[in-house]
Amino acid sequence: MDKSNRLKNDAVPKKSRVVPTLLRQMNVRRVLDALRRLGAVSRADLSRVTGISAPTMSKLVEELLQSGLIEADPEMRYATGRPSVMYRMATRSAQILGAVIGMRECAVLATGLDGEIDDRRSRTFATPDSYDALLRTLAAELTAIHKLVEAPCLGVGLSLPGLIKAAAGEMVLSPNIHYLDGRCPGTDLGQLLQLPVVAVQEEHGLCLAERMFGAARGVEHFAMLDISDGLGMGVISGGRLIAGSDGFGGEIGHMTAKLGGELCGCGNRGCLETLATDLAFTRALARRTGRALTMDEIIRDAQAGKLVIEPEINDVLDYLAIGIGTVVNVFNPAMLFVYGRLFAARDGLFDTLVRRVGEHALRPSLQRCKIVRAQGSKRLGAIAAIISSHVNTLGPLLPA
Repeated sequence: MDKSNRLKNDAVPKKSRVVPTLLRQMNVRRVLDALRRLGAVSRADLSRVTGISAPTMSKLVEELLQSGLIEADPEMRYATGRPSVMYRMATRSAQILGAVIGMRECAVLATGLDGEIDDRRSRTFATPDSYDALLRTLAAELTAIHKLVEAPCLGVGLSLPGLIKAAAGEMVLSPNIHYLDGRCPGTDLGQLLQLPVVAVQEEHGLCLAERMFGAARGVEHFAMLDISDGLGMGVISGGRLIAGSDGFGGEIGHMTAKLGGELCGCGNRGCLETLATDLAFTRALARRTGRALTMDEIIRDAQAGKLVIEPEINDVLDYLAIGIGTVVNVFNPAMLFVYGRLFAARDGLFDTLVRRVGEHALRPSLQRCKIVRAQGSKRLGAIAAIISSHVNTLGPLLPA
């Protein structure tokens, strides 16, 4: 071939793979979302509800079967005219494990790919006081629940409190469990278990859980605030998780809200995390009453009229409203989810919070934002993390 012909050939644009790849990502997501929503359905029904052509659906179903994410229902169902094989998220042919590390308590669980949590396959234990003890206990407990069902394990989702450097899986800073600082819990636990482990920041896991199992299905713009032990945030914008250059994005809890305020676990003073969380609420009540109270005790006694929770609850709601108003103004989400327990202490507390947000958020942004309590949990966040990881290997899919 002479030079002129080579130049002509080079000038012909090559067929782009961008559109086919994105289309395939969307198709896989639609199939899995339909199976999670509908349960067992046939290929024909999947084509009908997703709008994906029958030939394309056959290819997608075959690939998802090979990946272990879905399975054929062992009981044959019948559609009009002739029998059809029914497909569902894998529940018998595969299992996944989840682990949640908390400030005071850890949890482990095993589920199918449908994310249905069975209390018989869930355990909790007090958070150990050292890193080595934590790994040993996690490995032992996960191994024990893994053996309860004879099905291959596709991996472990690990929910962690703190900043995880995405590229290395390193816990850079855990304000409330400092022995995690500088460690790689996902890598280390994976070596003990000889299983793939996906580590996720707990608030990012909550985002994944709400998108996969909760009220954020199909929502492309939403934010999640975790106000339990700390105050973390995850934001989904355009279907993508906003993580920042190192994966640290969303740490609104460590913006200064009170100059010269209480010392935070991050080393600074007056962080929003010290003022607007379940933990801040329990600590404030402890200072006034002179006794340590768990959230369970506070909820029980407050509901029974045995514990006065003002002014502490009002202070927490005021600062939390400022934080939520900031998120609404900056990110303009369609929905904002709040994960926390303090609202159970008295009827109407969440409605009070929503009203106070109006004092701090731009009206046009707030009018288009629905503020609701999160339906998911950190246990579901761990499960959603490992499911998302496996799904991403098929595309990869857009982060969600």
